[in-house]
Order: sequence, then structure tokens, then C-alpha cells
Amino acid sequence: MRQAGSDLYDLVSVFFLALGAFMCIITLLIMGGVVTAGPFEPEDPTATPTRLAAATFTPSPMTPTQTPEPATATYTITPTWTDFPTNTALPSTTPSQTQTPTITLTWTPSSTPSQTDIPSSPTEAPTITNTPSITPTEGPSPTATITVAPFPLTVQQGMPLFRDAYLHPGCEWQGVAGQVTLLGGAPGLGYVIQVTGDGISGSLTQVSGTNTNFGAAGWEIKVADGVTSGRYQVQVLSADGTQQLSPVVELAFNSDCEQNLALINFVQVRPF
Repeated sequence: MRQAGSDLYDLVSVFFLALGAFMCIITLLIMGGVVTAGPFEPEDPTATPTRLAAATFTPSPMTPTQTPEPATATYTITPTWTDFPTNTALPSTTPSQTQTPTITLTWTPSSTPSQTDIPSSPTEAPTITNTPSITPTEGPSPTATITVAPFPLTVQQGMPLFRDAYLHPGCEWQGVAGQVTLLGGAPGLGYVIQVTGDGISGSLTQVSGTNTNFGAAGWEIKVADGVTSGRYQVQVLSADGTQQLSPVVELAFNSDCEQNLALINFVQVRPF
């Protein structure tokens, strides 16, 4: 009975014999030009290599940042370098220190100042009063005469004053109104105001203090139911109606709805 090791040797021998026979057959085929050797086929000795032209490089004045790749052909590149100019250091400028002279001021009083008295109170500006001058065109020069008021009450300056009857809207009313003021500004209450004139039978009267719309001692008297051009007389009497305390004031309306109220204020100018 054969051993197992001799069988293994026989198989190896057969493998190498078969491999040798295969290699011989392939070699013959390649030599005969039947098949190609593929990557193992030698280069054609008849091919003439192409010589590459030698390139000339002129380096820039600046330091090259890239290294040129070597050419396929064998040649030697000798670069020519141009030296950069040497920077000449500028002379350092050192500012020279300038000394500033110090001026010392010495104050010497030339004289003793004199004290000026300041007024304790400001000077009052004079009051300018415009006094109209009256130049008569003809006749004798006017003379001032002191006249005692004949009545203790007189008409306030600027009166009578005509305006619209604001307490009676429309034009269906016409009348007179005002107030009585005594010395010191006290209201004159209880005095009789009497009105006479066109369209009035006898007289119309009212007591001061009955209409406070015109003041504490106010009064009001209606003379017509509409605007007219009538003329009227107004006077203040004592409380019993027997004594005249003011002069008679003449009024004349002009049929204007915007002037259908005559305001008359009486003021005391001397004792009763």
C-alpha cells in the first residue's frame, strides 16, 4: 500500500510539467507573431526619440513663487538673477528741543484806586406826560374856570355808550340801562331813574339795584318794542322821586339793531 506523501509529490511534479509545457507554447506563439506579449512586449528599437527644444527662462526681478517643472529632455537651466537695489536707510530725524523762555510778570501798582460810591437806589426815569396844546383858530385865548358840580351825580366819562341789546336778542327791543356808583365805589342802591321822550306817555321809572346784569346797583328801562330813531331824556332822582341828583342826559337812537341799547353809568362827584 502506497504512502500519502508520495502521492503529493507526484501531483506537484505533474503541475510543474504542465506549467512548463504551457510556457513553451506561449513563447513559441509570441516569437511567431501570432499573439502579442502585452505589457511585456519590448519597445520598437527603430523608433527615433523626438528631441524637445530647449526652453529659455527669464526670471522676473521678484523672487519666484513657483518652481518650474523639469522638462522631459535632459538639459541644465542656469537662471540669471538681478540684484535688488540696496535700501539706503534714511537719516533719523531727531527734533531739536527748543527752549521756551519763561516770562515772569511782576505787578507793581501805579496808584491806589479810588472808590466810587454806588448810589443806593437807581435813578428814576422821568415820567413824560403828553399835554395836547390847544391853538384857537380865532377868538380870545381859553381860560380855566373852576365850576362846582350842580348835581352830586354825573355821567361817567365815555357815556352814553350805544351797543346791541345782548340781553334781548333780535331787534324787537330798545332801551337804556346802567348803574349808580357812590363815592369810594359803593353801589348806589334805591335811587330812581326816570326816562321821558318820544312815544312815552308821561315817564318811565326804575330803581337802581333791580338788574344786577349791569352791576350791583344796575337798572334797565325799555323805551320801545323795536328799533326807532326816537329821542329820550334820562335823569337820576332821589329815592322818593322829589330831588334831582343828576343832570338830564339827552339820547338819540338811529334805528340800528346793533345800537339799540344805550348804557349810562352815573357816578357821585360830591356829597348830597
